[in-house]
Amino acid sequence: PSINSSWVDLDLLPGWQNVVGSPTPQALNSAGITYLGGAVASETTDILTPIFRLPLVFRPKRTKFLGSYGPQGVTMMTVDPQGFVTPTSYADPAQGALSGLHLDSLIFPNT
Repeated sequence: PSINSSWVDLDLLPGWQNVVGSPTPQALNSAGITYLGGAVASETTDILTPIFRLPLVFRPKRTKFLGSYGPQGVTMMTVDPQGFVTPTSYADPAQGALSGLHLDSLIFPNT
């Protein structure tokens, strides 16, 4: 994969928004490793929908299973070869919509 040495802003899909005061969600590709950054929140309690779709250069060859953190605890995430980053479960769904999901811990190989 090509190397992109600068952060690229990611477009959020419907149902997701930036967390006020946090950086815009972004991705960086460095030597075959994708780094994500920023924080997002769900607008509804139906959080099991993709947050965004990564551009081609950031996508993994196989589905990756990752954990992220936020006020509700650890959220399990998948990143699939089509580039969709999707929460699959989170610690306390009784709290309703995700008030903040930090993406800074999401790092994976894209080779």
